[in-house]
Amino acid sequence: MIGKKKSEKKSQMALEFVLLFGIAIIIMIILLTTIYELNRSKIDEKIYYKMNDFSYIVQSEFVLASEMNDGYSRIIFIPEKLEGMEYNISISGDSIVFSYNDLVFYRKIPQTSGELKKGSNIIRKINSTIYIEN
Repeated sequence: MIGKKKSEKKSQMALEFVLLFGIAIIIMIILLTTIYELNRSKIDEKIYYKMNDFSYIVQSEFVLASEMNDGYSRIIFIPEKLEGMEYNISISGDSIVFSYNDLVFYRKIPQTSGELKKGSNIIRKINSTIYIEN
């Protein structure tokens, strides 16, 4: 009978150990998931602000060109990637459209003729019209 009690104690200790180990693993998974979500949220926020700032900078180039006299010319560089991330940029009517995944920014610009591409672009004002050349 004494041998049976020792064996029951050992199996109870083993069961308690497995139970506590399982609870510790679950707590670690919850903690790591929470940290990941917080980090992902900060990254998304950083991307939002970078795209927002960049869209205003490009918009300001077109507004500046519209306010200048005829003959104005300036080279602007649109990077291939913004902070290491791919994005799209295009002109649609009187707006520049910046997009990255589900994030889209529309910035109103003066009426413009031409296609805005990544890389070097020349903005010119001729006869009160803004032209883009690549």
